[in-house]
Amino acid sequence: AATEPATVQALRVSQLEADDLDEDMTALLADRILDALSLVQPLVSDWSIELRSAVRFLLCGAMLCGTSGPAATFGAKLYGLELLTARAAGGYATRLKFLTALCLVGYWRDWLRLRQANARGSSSGAASVSLVSALSGALSLLELANLLAFLRHGRPVSLVHRLLGARWGHPPGPPRLYQPAAFAFVDRELVWHSFAELADAAAGAIADARRFISGRRGYDCDGSSGAASGSPGGCRLCGQEACLPTLCSSDCRCGPSCYFCLAASLPYSCPTCPAAARTVADLVLACGPSE
Repeated sequence: AATEPATVQALRVSQLEADDLDEDMTALLADRILDALSLVQPLVSDWSIELRSAVRFLLCGAMLCGTSGPAATFGAKLYGLELLTARAAGGYATRLKFLTALCLVGYWRDWLRLRQANARGSSSGAASVSLVSALSGALSLLELANLLAFLRHGRPVSLVHRLLGARWGHPPGPPRLYQPAAFAFVDRELVWHSFAELADAAAGAIADARRFISGRRGYDCDGSSGAASGSPGGCRLCGQEACLPTLCSSDCRCGPSCYFCLAASLPYSCPTCPAAARTVADLVLACGPSE
């Protein structure tokens, strides 16, 4: 019987970071390919989950089967890890790479959730919905148990590796000094994504502040003063000409505002007057039916 070669035990944090890096890099590459396929809009909209799964399978297969030597993903290569197994090399190694790439796709859960949501509306799909829910719960418990076992023993990192009898480890040979990999490209992507999210949140906060200030500026509760822009028919929130003029409530005396401005900034009360309103009132037509 073949025995497992002597290998250097891989650090738990290295295996976890390698998996996280694979997720990020695969998502970046898949997004670029899906952006190119977005020109075929009906196909992408109807089969988005299936296309994303196929793209991810091709990327995982290219990572694992691109070389004739030991299999390793992008993140594993940066950490000096390889896909190791206790079985003999040969045909099983190719099947192991293929099955690993197939299992690493992971989007079958999204597909099940989507089909489960579609089946909720039909009476015939009630049994399938309950079955899928039970299987998802059992799988979550198995993943939790596998994570606890990984934290205790250090291998394998996922259920896929446990089922296939594989694990991440350093190649056989004398121990080598660990050289930290440089993630310059991924770091730049993450920084730009974080900056974009921060800028988006700041822009929303600035817009809310501008609407609040413009609504308070020149406000007269009896409606005698004009809007924030100075024009009588202007919106008190954005200062522009009111689009779909709307009142916040039947007793509102601040004048009509844009429907979308008012609906977006009307959680519990009118943003420009003390009128208590949880929903917008009926539209106020700016012109008569004859016009």
